Amino acid sequence: MYKEIIGKNLKYLRDKKNVTQILAEEMTGIDRTTISAYELAKREPSVSNLISLANYYKVTLDFLCGRNQRMIIDITDLDELSKNKIMSIINNVDKKKEL
Repeated sequence: MYKEIIGKNLKYLRDKKNVTQILAEEMTGIDRTTISAYELAKREPSVSNLISLANYYKVTLDFLCGRNQRMIIDITDLDELSKNKIMSIINNVDKKKEL
């Protein structure tokens, strides 16, 4: 079951980042055929490969394993105005949840 969830999430993240399996291989050191096998749920990733993939895609292990659908988005390289706009949106969403 986890193989399917992990595979689906890896494919989603790779598509979202608009990278090929070859580029993912270059960035993570994990062979593209192995990445393909993970995405197709033919193999289950080792813990070390899960960590490498989570680091590359900037998500948590919980997200990859389907335990938490929240993604972490790095905004540290954005300018202050963009950061403030993002924080304003997040605060508005949080306020709506409280209602």
